[in-house]
Parts: sequence; structure tokens; C-alpha cells
Amino acid sequence: MNNPTITSLKHRSSPTPSTALPLLSLRRHRNALSAALLLMALALLIASNKGDHEVYHAGSLRQRDVSFKGANSLGNSEMARESRHDSVYGVDDDVEEPMEDDAVPSNFDSSDGPSTESENDEKYSLVASEDATQEDNKHDENNSENENHHPWWWIGMIDTLSNQNVDVTTSALANYANDKTSYSTPDEFLKACHANQLPDKQCDFVGGPENKFSAMPAHVMMVLRHLGMKTTSRVLEVGVGLGRNAKSIIDFLDKGGFCGIEPNGDMLAVGVAHMIGKDVMKTKQPRFSTDSDFDFGVFFQKEKEDKSKMQLFDVVTSRSAWTHTSKLQIEKYLASFARYTNPDAFLATSVVDVTEDCSKDYNGTEWVGKSHDDNNLGVVVHCMPWLREACRREGLVVKSLVEECPELVNDKWSDLGQPWIVVRHHREHA
Repeated sequence: MNNPTITSLKHRSSPTPSTALPLLSLRRHRNALSAALLLMALALLIASNKGDHEVYHAGSLRQRDVSFKGANSLGNSEMARESRHDSVYGVDDDVEEPMEDDAVPSNFDSSDGPSTESENDEKYSLVASEDATQEDNKHDENNSENENHHPWWWIGMIDTLSNQNVDVTTSALANYANDKTSYSTPDEFLKACHANQLPDKQCDFVGGPENKFSAMPAHVMMVLRHLGMKTTSRVLEVGVGLGRNAKSIIDFLDKGGFCGIEPNGDMLAVGVAHMIGKDVMKTKQPRFSTDSDFDFGVFFQKEKEDKSKMQLFDVVTSRSAWTHTSKLQIEKYLASFARYTNPDAFLATSVVDVTEDCSKDYNGTEWVGKSHDDNNLGVVVHCMPWLREACRREGLVVKSLVEECPELVNDKWSDLGQPWIVVRHHREHA
């Protein structure tokens, strides 16, 4: 609707006394409106910047690429983000402070006692604290030196091992370890790190909190042996990380019994050289891959033409890998387990929580948390109803370790921050 007063103002270079008051009012309203718009824009800008450092819910964490990272790295977070890697394993990890191995939020409660409802809510959240901001700054500084560097660029093995087959990867790792000092225990490795006896940056991220670094191998071995791992077993660890768990498993197994996947070539090389050691590489002959797509078939390339020659896996394990994976990645993992394991095989992996509540599930498509080319923290939740259905589609069944081994998980039991679940072939499909 036209306003006569405003219309008349358009044709006058200066107001007359009769129009001065309406004009003043108009200007005041216009100034107020401009100020309001400016404040709204400023508020939106602040909120946008603040979002990068706020609390993220497990079901809606920042998206990444579809792939795997580190054992815990994946594994031992602890489990590539770029198209050439397109995966995520761990390392743990999940994320430092990771959940034990890869990604543990600063407010995560890893006590042995039952968690309250509020504590569970905290477990499913990620706090991007001042430490995380400092890590981001360090990452930016590294990139300023060489924009092609990964978040933790130690020795250049990520690119060297990228897209290589198992034999080439294993040989390259053995060559790298050939003139390096190895340490017999995780404690000795950490002491060497703190004493600056390892090359720069090789101790920046060890796959999780250091206070659990040395306790984890014995814990993992206890679980795997209780579930049925024997010296003659063929074992695959998905998410080798620095090899702290791998070393104990390799020592236990017969020659040639261990295979490991770790997309972070730098972390894997450091672990092989300084944790596993050149002597063990020669005597036990473990095999490694940096595959980031949860494809266990990389270890059977030569046998694919004659499946009768395949020595399928008896045990598959990951520590702090499923705490960072998407549902799509877990489905790939389960498909590989179903295809490349013996009928009596088992999979033991850790999760953020064994829960029937699916409301906090992560439904994104990418790995969340620290990886070989991502420095961000994060953990995710996948509820048991979804896991049961995903397993059912592959002819598998899943149980919590409490259900599988009630005699093991007693009052004195500690899961070191992440409970275990166990997957086996369904008897009708085995």
C-alpha cells in the first residue's frame, strides 16, 4: 500500500517543516533496521566459527571421507580421507585423547563401575577442547611448511606404501626396520619416546592415552586366548597402529600366523621398526597391508584363482576401530569376515558402549576421529539392534563379551575404557 508521506519524500531534496517529523521517524526506523541486520549477521558469523570448537554429538559428528583408519588406529586407534586412500583405520584411535586407543573425549568416563545416564550422555559427546585447538594449530603449521604433508608427517611411508600389495608393503617395512632399534616392551618404547631417542614426531600420537598403552597388550591377549586363539591360529588385526598389541600376538603365534592392516603407513612403519622389531619380522614373518577399505582379501590375491589353497583366518580383532567407523564401513568389515574366515572363527572388537538404545547411533558415511590423514577427534556409537541385523545379513551373530564369556567379565574385570563384542558365524551358515 502506498504511503503518501513517503511518496512525497522521493521528490524533495530537503524536507519542509510539515514533513520533517515523518522523515526523522523513517530514518530512525531505517537505522534501527540496519543495526538489527548487522547484529544478526555478526551473531551468525560468531556461531559459525564457534561451531568448529563446540561439543559434537556422536550421531552428528563432522563428516569425513568414506574409509577406514587405524587400527585403532583402527586399532589400536586405535584404524584415507583423500580419494587415493578413501578409508579409515585406526589408529586409534579412534583420537587423543581417544577412547583408549584412538579417540577418547576429555570427559569420557572409563571407570569400571556402571555409568549413570548423564555419564553415558557424556560418553557419546566429543569435546573439542583447547588441546584439540592446539593440535589444529600444529597441523596448520605443518601444512604451511609443505601443503602435501599429512597431519602427522613422520617419515614419508604413507605415500611409499600407498596402493602397494602385501608382499611389497611387508618387504618395505622390513627394510625400514633393518637398522632401527626395537624395544621389548611398550614401557620401554614410551621411555625412548620421552627421552627423545626416536626421530622427531614419532611419539606425537601413540594411538591413545599413554596410561593404557602398556596395559593394553596383556588385556587383548587375555580376551583373545579366552575366546579360543591358539598358537596355530591364523590371526588378522585390523588397525595395527604402532603394533603394541600385534607384537604380543605375533610372539604367541607360530611363524606366518599373523596378518595386520593399518592405513597409516608412517605409524605402521614406526611400530614395525621400534615395537615389533627386525628380528621378529625375520623369524615370525608377519604380513601387513595399508588397505583402508576393510578388504581382508588383500591377503589372498595369489590364492583367489584356487580358493582351496586359501588359509582363511581363525581370529580377527580390532581395538578402537568400530568406535570410529560408519555403518557402511562396518558392513564392509563384516562382509570380509564372513568371506575370509573359517566356520569356527571369531571376531573380537571394542565399541563405545554395548547398548540397546539406537537414538544416539552415528548414521554418517565417513570415519570419525584421528587417522593417518586427519587430526580431528571423535568417537561414534552403533547400537546392538543394528549390529545384530547387520550380522544377520552376513550369516553372523553378535554378542557382548559379557554374554559370550560371563565367567571372564566378573567384578574385578576392567575393559580399559571400551567394552568388547564378539561376532561368530551362525551355526546354520557355518
